[in-house]
Amino acid sequence: MDTKRSREEEHGREQAARAELRRRRARRSPDGALKDLDPADVSEDVRSVVMQLTDRVDQLSGELDRAKRRTAELETLADEDVLLPVLNRRGFMRELGRTISFIERYQPLAALIHVHVVGLKAINESYGHEAGDAVLADVAARLKSTVRASDIIGRVAGDEFGIILWTATEREAMRKASLLASQLAAQTVTDEGVHVSVRAIAGATAIHAEDTTKDILSRAATCTESAVW
Repeated sequence: MDTKRSREEEHGREQAARAELRRRRARRSPDGALKDLDPADVSEDVRSVVMQLTDRVDQLSGELDRAKRRTAELETLADEDVLLPVLNRRGFMRELGRTISFIERYQPLAALIHVHVVGLKAINESYGHEAGDAVLADVAARLKSTVRASDIIGRVAGDEFGIILWTATEREAMRKASLLASQLAAQTVTDEGVHVSVRAIAGATAIHAEDTTKDILSRAATCTESAVW
């Protein structure tokens, strides 16, 4: 009796398996692709796996966005001067290179101003590096307040600054350089009760498509008709 029942159960399982196979085949088109699925045919296990995968994708997407933001922050920090709220030499030279490429393609006007803070070494020796840092911070603040938001300022050496002026001719840049040097020379920086006079030399040059970044900086540094002591 038990043997007969076992055979009947086995036969029932085989029939169920063949029925399931026929059902699965019926769900496929002639090319083998699955036809539209009825949600009722999707098991809870499959739904659970899909939800887990979806959650994981969302999690990875969030991590990727955070990583991209952090990378952008680190790149920005790598281009900023460690002391002043302006670009460092690396960041400024990169922007200057981009400016040259833009001029080469679209031919807009642009110019470069070079500002040299005179006597910074003597200030450091006489009053300490804190006084020298205060002078540099004051110069950077005055440069930023004088130029447009679209212009780009960078510290290209210990006591030298560069400014990229968009839509400016060389003559306009020279006048701007003379104004900046005059304003800086008229200022006195006070640091812990010590009054330090600021002197500067400023020069300017137009930026051309055939220039290199080093050529432009060198040319602006030697065009000091607008020097003020």
